[in-house]
Parts: sequence; C-alpha cells; structure tokens
Amino acid sequence: MMLGAVLCTLVLSASAFRLSRNGWTMETPDTVTGRLGSPVTVYCKFTHPHPRYTGNITIMWKAGRTGPVYIKYTNYGPDSQRKYQNVIDVNEGERHRVIGNPRRNDATIEINQLRGEDNNKLWSCCVELQGEDGKFETGHGTRLIVAGHEEKLRSVTGTKGGDATLPCPFAIPNTYQNRATVTVLWRRGRPHGQLVFNYTLGLTAHTNSGESETVNEGNRYKLVRNVGDGDASLKIRGLELNDTGRYFCHVHIMFIKETYQQDQVTQNMSRLQVVAPAVILNLSLVAGGDIVCTAEGEPPANITWIDPENNTLPINTNHTPVTHVPDKHQTVGEIRGPRLRGTYHCVAENTQGRDARDILAPGPQSNGGRTVYIMVSIVVLLVLVTAIIIWRVKRGRCLQTKV
Repeated sequence: MMLGAVLCTLVLSASAFRLSRNGWTMETPDTVTGRLGSPVTVYCKFTHPHPRYTGNITIMWKAGRTGPVYIKYTNYGPDSQRKYQNVIDVNEGERHRVIGNPRRNDATIEINQLRGEDNNKLWSCCVELQGEDGKFETGHGTRLIVAGHEEKLRSVTGTKGGDATLPCPFAIPNTYQNRATVTVLWRRGRPHGQLVFNYTLGLTAHTNSGESETVNEGNRYKLVRNVGDGDASLKIRGLELNDTGRYFCHVHIMFIKETYQQDQVTQNMSRLQVVAPAVILNLSLVAGGDIVCTAEGEPPANITWIDPENNTLPINTNHTPVTHVPDKHQTVGEIRGPRLRGTYHCVAENTQGRDARDILAPGPQSNGGRTVYIMVSIVVLLVLVTAIIIWRVKRGRCLQTKV
C-alpha cells in the first residue's frame, strides 16, 4: 500500500529539538513564548531523503499527535509555468499564516492574536510527501507559552531626529550546563519580517565568552543593556518618520540540559510611533496665481490661512482645498485665485509644534485695469492694420509709376 511519507513532531515553545531518522530530519523549538494579543512565529525546519522531489508537499500543524488540526495546507507541484502554489485546506479561526517555503524545507507558520487559551498548548509539525512509501512520526512536542499583556511593552514614542528604546526582557534558564548561546533578532513589520538587527552572545557558567553583531541596518541600532542579564532592549538612533511601525524581538537561547540541546525562544512586540513638529517645507506661487503651502508633521499638520486683511479663511473649501499625503507625512494646502493683493500667512500646527510663513500675492487685476488693457490692445491692433494698408497702397502706386 502506498502511503505518504510523513514526518511529525510536537513543537514546545522555547527550546529546540532535532530529530533524525530514516533520512529525515526536523528541527523545532521546545518552547515559544509570545505575548497576549500579539502574533508569534512557530518554527519548523526539515529535510527529507528525496533531494529531487517535485511532487506535492502537505504541511499540517495540530495539537499533539492525535489532536485537532490548526492549519493544513498543500504545496502543489509545478504547473505549466513551473510555479508552485500553496492551497490551504484547514485554518482554524483564520488565525494562521504560512511563513516558510516547503520547497526550501521550511514549514514555519505565524499565529495571530495570541489568546489566553493558547497558553501551554503542544503543537505538532507534520510533513508529508505524496506517493512515497512509509510513515514517520515522533511524539516530541513544542509548547506555546502566552505571557501576560504589559502596556509598557506595546507602545513607544520617539521624536524625529532623536532616539527611542524598544524593550525586550527575557528569562535566562538557570539550568544550562557550562555554556549557552544567546541570539537576538529584531525584525520589523511582522514576526518574520525584515531583519534589522542580529546579535549573538556566548555565555559560560561565570562570564561572557564572546559576542558578534552580524546585521545592523544602517548602523542605527544598538543594544542598550546587558543581554547576559536577560535584557535585549534595542535603541534606534536618528529616528525618521517612516520608522513608525511594529518591531518584533526574537531571543533564541541554545543550551545543553541533561543529554540534549534545547533552544528557548522568547518573542516580544513593540509599537513605535515617531512624532514630529509641524514644519512648512515650501510656500510658493504657482502658475495661474494660486498659492500652495506644503507642511510635514506627525500627527499630520493642520494648515490655516490668514489673508492680507488679517482674516482667517475657511479651510477645505473649493477656494482653499487641503490634501493629506500619509506616506510622506505631509499636508498640502492651497488658495486658488487669491482675491486680495498683499501678504498671506500659512500656519501649520500639530500637537508637537507650530510653524508659519508669509508670501506676497499680486491679487487679481481690477475690472478697470482689464478694460484699459483691452482698449490698448485694440488701438495697437488698429494702428498695425492701418500701417499695413497704407504700405500696400503706396507700394501699388510705385509699381504703377514704373510701368
């Protein structure tokens, strides 16, 4: 009977377990600690004894060996365009997201919005190849630990050009023998998003045995406390407005306990909000005589216009439209067809600060001025036409005289 070749392992949060048998290997953490209400990544890396295999690969995450299925999907073999595609069959509560690529031996997933009932659950990662003989399973598991919600870990505010520190406390096991390795990963956007910082520290029973920093995006990141004391808080220097977003701290502690290696994983999430006082970037007259004022700020700047008679103009009308450009953190205000001649004031303001600039507008031409302009134009045109007629008449007489 043809059975799918299956490799299954239970994943326990926070420590690593590596299984090898019959040409298969699978590596998963023993425990993964995440924070209530935040997403968390659960890792599962594997290899199989068929290096040229291109058939279907089915991944299943479930509760233990025989428990309910949390997510099940199949990565189907290449189509006519030689592309592979994931098709999800089961996704309990629509809370799970495929992160890893099975074709690269990665069955990692992301769990969104951790709940209290997720705490202490065992997770099993299973991999099945279509059409291969045999079945392979293991009873080892990964335990998911859900830590309590702490508001101070969820929101950090910094000012453009300044610094901000994102907290990341973690627990160092007191049972490791002789040596442990601590790896700190900071990612941006999602738990498995852009890697901005990577740091590794070696620990012995009495001291630090060495450290290395392999990724530091833009050289703007720095650990501000002692990782060996259980603190991987990260400082971001020279804040920019586009630094706003979610950041995820992953701490992997690999150590020997009794006779096997463990990999303890702790994940924390912080939300960074970068603010900036309102600043006017440009104030100018454009073609047609309109006035345009462009301001930057976070929260978005509010723009106010004051006319030459010191009146505050109504905002966001057909005469004074306002446009927000969120991706640039800018606000653009206009005065279409200024009705008065003189100095207009653009005022940009938000909760962080205020800026103002002035500009001189020529104003619309009066009706009398327009009438004079039209009359002068007509006179010039008549003179020009008369001159042409006289020139032609004289030229005609000269030609007749010669004849």
